[in-house]
Amino acid sequence: MAVPVVVAGVNGHGRSHLAELRRLGEQGRARLVGICDLVPPDQELSTGLGAVEYDRDLGALLKRTGAEVTLVATPIHTHLPLARTALEHGSHLFLEKPPTASLAEFEELRAALRAHGAACQVGFQSLGSSAVPAARELIAEGTIGDVRGISGKGRWVRTTAYYKRSVWAGRRRMDGHDVVDGALTNPFAHMVATALALAGAGELPPPISRSSCSAPTRSRATTPRACACAPRRVSRSASRPRCARPRTRPRS
Repeated sequence: MAVPVVVAGVNGHGRSHLAELRRLGEQGRARLVGICDLVPPDQELSTGLGAVEYDRDLGALLKRTGAEVTLVATPIHTHLPLARTALEHGSHLFLEKPPTASLAEFEELRAALRAHGAACQVGFQSLGSSAVPAARELIAEGTIGDVRGISGKGRWVRTTAYYKRSVWAGRRRMDGHDVVDGALTNPFAHMVATALALAGAGELPPPISRSSCSAPTRSRATTPRACACAPRRVSRSASRPRCARPRTRPRS
């Protein structure tokens, strides 16, 4: 039976999700039942979607449609309040990345998910790939030797037009709310998530404080080295936390 889905935010990246929902609809796997956006969908967006409810109010839309899944592709700082609304109406979640604007908000999201017993998927494409578990298996078996670090590179071009596409793009804060949009938190978030998955990161203990960290101090005569509390090998288990001191020179 096709799963009823509501999409919040369709006039930006949400357009790609509408295209995917058309495909899933043809396969009988999902059914778009509602669109939530400040701007009503135009004719181009509505083509091939059938009779779909529209509302600026996500709660009202969920109440009318009974959607089982809410897909949120709205500005970063709206993710948490919209997620709460969806959970309060018994809907599971798909959140575009980054899921929230801060770690504190992320913990609030996790608590809400536990309280409602709902599932939440975040739009990190690589985590749906078989390449990540295959690479982790190679690491765990020692096939590629000791892993001393995981890095990523990207060459995406972000012109002025990219940051003018919406009022929140590239902002740290807006209207008193954290937005924290930028290269690391948006496009490079995929690389960060993939690196954490490869490292086997999961439930981590509290971070080590600077007072208890035995990392060498920076001086003009030395280059900062890896903190002594950093893990020396990546494994399937969650790695221990790193301190805030960066490593700028690879170990030989």
